[in-house]
Amino acid sequence: MQQIMFHPSYYGPILRHQKQTTVRWNEKIHPGSATFHFGDDENYPPMRGWVESVESYPAARLTAEQAHALPGTDMAVFVEDLRTNFYPSMPDDAVLTVVVFKITAPDPW
Repeated sequence: MQQIMFHPSYYGPILRHQKQTTVRWNEKIHPGSATFHFGDDENYPPMRGWVESVESYPAARLTAEQAHALPGTDMAVFVEDLRTNFYPSMPDDAVLTVVVFKITAPDPW
């Protein structure tokens, strides 16, 4: 089963089904079952889930609609935030992956 890492700040929104999309670079994610992890803090146990879809787009042409972002989102800032906060070595010509997922159980154990 694939393992997908999230920052602990996403635990609540994912648990409440408010976050069901993530944009990634250079990660091998595919449709199917997954375990979502939130670091080593036992306050954020893993969740079982399902990756529903995976679509790839050039970072320079990614739209808010494709990324499931709010309409009017400045996508140049969005991509730069990805680089700054998560992927410092991401090149300008990166291909990003938009992953749509859902949780199927809050705790896989």
